[in-house]
Amino acid sequence: MAEERRYGAVLRAWFRETLPAAGNARRLGVLTLIQSLGLGVFLTSSAVFFTRTIGIPAQRVGLALSVAGLCGLVCTVPIGRLADRLGAGRVLTVNFLLAAAGFTAYCLVDGFAAFLAVACAIAVLETSAGALQASLTDALVGEAERVRVSAQMRSLFNLGFLGGAALAGAAIAAGTSTALYATVLANAALQLVSVAVLLGMRLP
Repeated sequence: MAEERRYGAVLRAWFRETLPAAGNARRLGVLTLIQSLGLGVFLTSSAVFFTRTIGIPAQRVGLALSVAGLCGLVCTVPIGRLADRLGAGRVLTVNFLLAAAGFTAYCLVDGFAAFLAVACAIAVLETSAGALQASLTDALVGEAERVRVSAQMRSLFNLGFLGGAALAGAAIAAGTSTALYATVLANAALQLVSVAVLLGMRLP
């Protein structure tokens, strides 16, 4: 019983340290948790989804993802400049809306060319999202709290990623196309939830 109370006290202390203060910091924490959950789901299940469900050969999947990664790197700078002009929050909102459409489009892919196009679009959006969210955090959180909030975001990211990986593992274990399609559509839905969280903030 004493051991249970000790574990409970440790858990409550961790929760207090990890949960950001009420307001924009907490909303950013929720956003980080949602995005990392989706990332964990997608990265864990995507290879199986691409090869078994869509039917793209593994070598072609590797080629497409390499090209997509390059596209993501090339587009980072222009998207950053756009965020400087329009505001990181507004650009990030559009980013999540497009990501929802992109993940949904994966379920409609029926060949390599379509797969390559969707993979490139998703890579651009995912690569820029992290930088945009970091910029938004800097704009919304005071300098005195920035280090603490950043540490909390890392903890929440790890928690969400592990949760997403566990969910994806369950879908892979189920071994059905329906379960794998569900992981991709769940990620699309999480992007829309992220948009709702952003719209609840006062974006700079």
